[in-house]
Amino acid sequence: MSLPTLFLPPQACTQVAAELPVWLVDGDICSQRPFAEALPDAARAWRLVLPVEAVTVCLVQLPTTKARWLQKALPFAVEELLAEDVEQFHLSVGGQLADGRHRVYAVRRAWLAGWLALCGSQPPQRIEVDADLLSDEGSQLLCLGERWLLGGSGEARLALRGEDWPQLAELCPSPRVARVALGQVAPAHVDEV
Repeated sequence: MSLPTLFLPPQACTQVAAELPVWLVDGDICSQRPFAEALPDAARAWRLVLPVEAVTVCLVQLPTTKARWLQKALPFAVEELLAEDVEQFHLSVGGQLADGRHRVYAVRRAWLAGWLALCGSQPPQRIEVDADLLSDEGSQLLCLGERWLLGGSGEARLALRGEDWPQLAELCPSPRVARVALGQVAPAHVDEV
């Protein structure tokens, strides 16, 4: 059984607001409603999915995987990859790539705290990134109108516009698979749709 899931839209990057429309997916039911109304009952576990635009994904070689040392080493591993002071970010270690590097997710601490405060006494059980949900082999494109997501087994995790795909396509590992919204034209430079 999957957890009820709230998807924050890209607009959530610039405003933390209880009335911001979000997508709620609960089983086979998908609906859009204000964040405050979409929160599941306090007794239910649920997950929050952040837009990739709100997250900086760094790929780093970690000096250790021991929890007590990792917490101290993590800021030093990513500080040069962030455009701002590392203290402003909440850091989380993700999966390990084939070459031994790990994904490290950096989310603005104040921004995340704002959204979690709106959850009140019912915080999410898990927090994930939308582009990470495209976790199949190769490069995975999810084409939703103007906003496309790139995920998959490659390094890149990002949102892009359709017109940017031709420049990125050759840099992305094969197979390049696109999922398109109903009625949307499939992109060029993909191996399957």
